[in-house]
Order: sequence, then C-alpha cells, then structure tokens
Amino acid sequence: MPLKLDAWDIAAQVRLERQVHKGAFLLVEGANDDKVLSRFSHEQHCSIVISFGKPNVIGALDLLEDEGFPGALGMIDSDFDRITAATCACESIIITENHDLDADMFFSPALDTFIHERAEPDRLKKFLAANGGDLRAAIMSSAIPIACARFLSEQQTLRLKFVDLSFSNFISVDDLSCDTAALVHNLLDNSPNARITETELLTKLKIAIAKDYDPRQVCCGHDLMTILGIALRKCIGTQRDVHTWRTEIELGMRLAFDREAFEATTIYRAAKDWEAGTPPYKILRF
Repeated sequence: MPLKLDAWDIAAQVRLERQVHKGAFLLVEGANDDKVLSRFSHEQHCSIVISFGKPNVIGALDLLEDEGFPGALGMIDSDFDRITAATCACESIIITENHDLDADMFFSPALDTFIHERAEPDRLKKFLAANGGDLRAAIMSSAIPIACARFLSEQQTLRLKFVDLSFSNFISVDDLSCDTAALVHNLLDNSPNARITETELLTKLKIAIAKDYDPRQVCCGHDLMTILGIALRKCIGTQRDVHTWRTEIELGMRLAFDREAFEATTIYRAAKDWEAGTPPYKILRF
C-alpha cells in the first residue's frame, strides 16, 4: 500500500486520467471495495479509483468539487460516524447503510445464499432454535465486545492493535459466546503500544457494551465475517479451519453478493440518484 499518497495525489490522478477517460469516476477507500463494486459498475463509462483510505476519498472530492470538476463520486464506509453524529460536507459522497461495505453484504440476502451453500442443515436448525431463529443477531451479539473495543480505541487513542488478533482465543467455537475478559487479555497482548491497563480496559469495555449501541453501526464487517467463519466450524457446519478464515468467508460473500442483493442496498439507490442528477455520467451498468 502506498503509505504516502494523500488527497492531493488522488485528485491529481483523477485529473490526469480525465485526459483519456471522459466518463464518471468512482473513488473508493480500498481494494476490497473495488472487488465488490467493479462487478456492478459500467466498465466503459466508470473508472474506479482506489484512494487508500476514507480521508483521501473525502479530501480528493473536496478538491475536485472546489474546482468544478464534473462526474466524480465517492463511496465511503460509515464506520462510527452515525454513532458520533459526524457528518460529511462533501455532496458527491455516498455512505454505506451499515458500519462498512462488508457489513452491508452481511445484512443483505447474500448471507442467506452463502449459508445455504456452506452450512449443514441439521446444525443450522439446532443453532437457530437455541438463538431465537436469527443467525445474524447471534453473530452480532458475539461481535459487540470487540466492536466496542475498536470504538474505544479510536475515540480515546488507546493504540489497541486488532491486526492478527486471534478470535478463537475469546470466541467460543461451541456457541459463539464472547469471553470479554479473554478478549481484553488477548487484545493487550497483541498491542505492545497500548495506553491502558487490562483492568482499566475491561472496566471501560463493560461500560461501552452497556450503552447498547446499534450493532449495525458499531460492528465492523471484518469481525462479523470472522465470527461467521468460526460458526461454520461447529455451530452451523463442520468446515475445516482453513476454509473458515476471514479472507475465505469474505471471498464467498462477495461471490454471493449478486445484483439482487446489491440493488437492495442504499448505496445502489444513492448511486442511481446521483446518476439521475448528473447526466451524462454513469456509474452502474444496470
């Protein structure tokens, strides 16, 4: 990943490409967004620009809007913005309905298609019977503690490190329950530069969980996919660990995220509204 690219670089890239591409530009945060949206974008009329982060998408579009550059649209993850009431002043931005694009897929019919292919009916039926018949709710409940830990770390600059965190150390393969104390212990073991003690973090985390945030806004899609993978090992399936890694689950979900599922999202409707108000520029191929 080019670490030094900023909004000025992305805007300059779009301006340069305009010399050969006269259609629309769709600025996205990262490569995974490109993998999802390139299936639905119009190849000839829309150029997808990977911007290496949300601030670069917003900043580049601010620069382009200020100079009257036409035909550029950005798509960003909501992240924690709806929880913190943060707003984006840029008009040419569409925002995911849930925490991020992976969460949008998780809450779409793509999950049902994916589960139909990967889960074992008897195990799935038994797990649903024990969890109110709602697989999504069970996975969200399991994800809430780590979601709140992410939120705390971002809001209070705790320097917690979530990359390479082993979920199997605190998410039960038997019932998906989350051991909050084990989460805190493993998280701090994984975070050498953390600015908090284990006791302090556990106290803060319990308070955050008790605030009952909207799980659709607080839960990161990567976490939901990781826990779904753990569920497929025993709760709802008998998949081997190697087939349940987050990257494998996300790949399967992208393939299950078809046109029907995409058209049910708010980002699809927002993109269509943008097209209607910005002729002749076109983002989508249908």
